[in-house]
Amino acid sequence: MKILLNAVPFGYGPVSKILTVAKKLKTGGAELTFCGSGIAYDFMRREQVCDTVHLNLYEEEGARQLAGLSASFDYALTAMEPLFIKHLPAGVRRGYIDSLFWMWDTGHFDEFPELFQTDHYFVQNTFIAEQRSNNLSIRNPVVVGGIIDIPARQPEVKRRAVVHFGGIENIFNDSRQIRYPYRMMELLEQASWDTFDEVVVVCGERFAGELRQRGYRFADRIVSLPHDEFMRLLADSALLISTPGLTTLLEAYAMGIETVFLPPQNYSQHLILNYLLELSYPVEPLNWSLFDPSFRLDPDMPEKEAVMAVQSGMEAFFDDDVQTKMFLQLLHSQIHDADIHRQIGQFQREFIHQTGTDGADRIAATVLGVRDEAAHY
Repeated sequence: MKILLNAVPFGYGPVSKILTVAKKLKTGGAELTFCGSGIAYDFMRREQVCDTVHLNLYEEEGARQLAGLSASFDYALTAMEPLFIKHLPAGVRRGYIDSLFWMWDTGHFDEFPELFQTDHYFVQNTFIAEQRSNNLSIRNPVVVGGIIDIPARQPEVKRRAVVHFGGIENIFNDSRQIRYPYRMMELLEQASWDTFDEVVVVCGERFAGELRQRGYRFADRIVSLPHDEFMRLLADSALLISTPGLTTLLEAYAMGIETVFLPPQNYSQHLILNYLLELSYPVEPLNWSLFDPSFRLDPDMPEKEAVMAVQSGMEAFFDDDVQTKMFLQLLHSQIHDADIHRQIGQFQREFIHQTGTDGADRIAATVLGVRDEAAHY
């Protein structure tokens, strides 16, 4: 069975899910090719799990290229790239992985009605995703657990803290205009790290190189890692301090690594912190409304306006000494307070138990089932 893979080039969450599913499909005997652009293409090329083809769906030539390329495949699967589904020619069976299903307003589906007609719409079961899937006219929703692939937690944990910047790089923003990792590193330089023997900062390749050049005393290493190496690093670390991206959250929770969240650097991360708070997260998440009580997003605010509002809140935070001082005080207690860690650990265990971790297995089994159906007929 020949399967064409794709992921939206927005952070590493979508493409890491495709990588995880690709490994399962490959074990099942499928012949795989990944096509895409930006950091998604760079990521899959580095992982070397399958052939890669550069294809930019944000240009007209990319859409024409996809029509020709996909003709020889039995199935096409993307993680959160609606343009991939939109430009696939008729007759190619298709699946769509959506880990942010819980956050979309109806405008998202109005813009891409093709999503309703996918052969399999895989909904990662986080927050209110399963409930929403029952309320929309999706042709074939398949609700799955966390789409993750993790190593076993190591019995001997090192006194290591991992700082992780996720969701920073994407196709929609000029990376030269991104301030978050640089400004956050300046704040983290002022924090206390005395309880750790090592602090490792993990981020995208371009940012890692630039941050190393700037030099930060608290960071023993600043690295960009392949996914498997990042997972092995986490497996014997004591604490993860991360932007609140959903994939890393699920991976860390499933491994049992106590996790502290930095303030969000995009709209979906803002919503993730709000949902965690609604689920009785044991401490106040470090969201923008905590530092600036006037920061509010109307529940009915269109997504594009909300994205800009979060950006404005972030910029205001970094330029306000009162807010950043408050952040450092709260971060200190979340990093060093053993009772807070105990409460967070209990929350994490309950959350991952409810969400499940069977996503990759179920997606692979469903896609490979298409092959088995064809063989039967």
